[in-house]
Amino acid sequence: MANTFLRSDLIILDKLFGGANFKTFLLTDQNDFKSKEQTIFSPYYSAQEMLSHIQQAAPYPVVIINTSVEDLSLIAQESNVYTIIDCTMKASLKWLQSKQQIRRTRFSYINNPDKSIRWIYPSKNKKASFLNLYNSSGWKAKMYKFALKKAFQFKLQGLLNSGQFTVWHRHQLPVENWISDYQFDDYSIFTGTVGENRKAIIECSQKGKSSHFVKLPLGHKAEDIVDTEYEILQRVGNLSLKKIALPSATRIAAGVIQSNVRPNTSSNIVNIERRHLDALYELYNRTVKQKPLEKIQAWQLVQTNLKQLDLIFESKNEISKSRLASFKLLLQQLNQRFDANQTLTVGMAHGDFTPWNMYVGADKIHVYDWELAEAEMPLLFDAFHFIFQSNILVQQANFTRIQDKIRALSKEPIVQAMQKEFEINFEQVYQFYLLYTISYYVPLYLQQEDLHLQAHWLMDAWEASLQSVLQTGERA
Repeated sequence: MANTFLRSDLIILDKLFGGANFKTFLLTDQNDFKSKEQTIFSPYYSAQEMLSHIQQAAPYPVVIINTSVEDLSLIAQESNVYTIIDCTMKASLKWLQSKQQIRRTRFSYINNPDKSIRWIYPSKNKKASFLNLYNSSGWKAKMYKFALKKAFQFKLQGLLNSGQFTVWHRHQLPVENWISDYQFDDYSIFTGTVGENRKAIIECSQKGKSSHFVKLPLGHKAEDIVDTEYEILQRVGNLSLKKIALPSATRIAAGVIQSNVRPNTSSNIVNIERRHLDALYELYNRTVKQKPLEKIQAWQLVQTNLKQLDLIFESKNEISKSRLASFKLLLQQLNQRFDANQTLTVGMAHGDFTPWNMYVGADKIHVYDWELAEAEMPLLFDAFHFIFQSNILVQQANFTRIQDKIRALSKEPIVQAMQKEFEINFEQVYQFYLLYTISYYVPLYLQQEDLHLQAHWLMDAWEASLQSVLQTGERA
């Protein structure tokens, strides 16, 4: 069965194995791609046509991405062809390889359910080191991880791979150049979540244990997020926290390299516990302050997001107009409950405080992915987020169960102590969490052409949560 690639996948392959300053040519069959997909390079439909353009580009270096069945022999001989990414595995350039003019590296990949590439790794890898990029929560994820490890152990990984491709290259590949200063036996790549925030993550491992990760932004907005995370890690690192461990970070030209924060012994815990709350309490003690709501950046973002939502009249996917209208109405009603002149207690928030972004050790939590962190967020934001995300995405719980967990959180002794010490109105900060989170994600979901099933789970719970808090009649 022939390998098939989405254009979004080819853009990632070009970034990882091509070159930032090279011109990329795509040799393809005319019906390879969906018409709605966009790309940064123009396709050619014959090797002869492409060859003339490559010769015109000389001596400027070029990269070839091949998804066709055409012969690449003449193209490969051109001195300015630095890299050929052969997605068909049909190009035979061993004669050129024997002259030491070109090297060959074969890669395997595993797809997402939507057929886009999820993981890439050199086919020679003997261990499933890419699973170090997969912090599994829930029994299905753990079973999948177990199956992949066993497949590698018995050299049966080919049965679980989605396909392979070959990269012919005259120089060191960009992906290997970025990690060349670090010792590693193997490396693997997670291609990131589709969207404007998309980042690839390169994992370096020794003897099956990850040592470092490279975050590689794949767009301008992702570049801002990676830069922001670097600054946050420096700031939080200076707090000398004892209950939270976080990765060290180093800037490189392509992105940011972070150390592996995983301890030797850890647990994947899907329910919020005292260790999580102790860690948040320590973080608040170091960063807490009082600030007028109208001066808080998160509040300003809420207002921007609500205005954006108000300009959307239909989704690009299956979200109905009635659901869109419901979210608009409910969010506006909740927004009107807040007085912009009131003062709130704020502190540092991780922003995506979830089981899959941390490892829970004996006496501290080891937290990574600080991309969505905010220096001034109403307290307990992370606790609410943990409960919603873990219950919806891991346990597939309905809102009634989530509501019970929120009530239980309010009765935790340490949370009650925080309410008193930091002057927290529990209902107020809970409503702010809902307002901020839902107004942020709903406009994004409305604009996505292919909406994943989990987004519907989240929206079901969010809509129910808005209806619930608005029925109480209690102002924020």
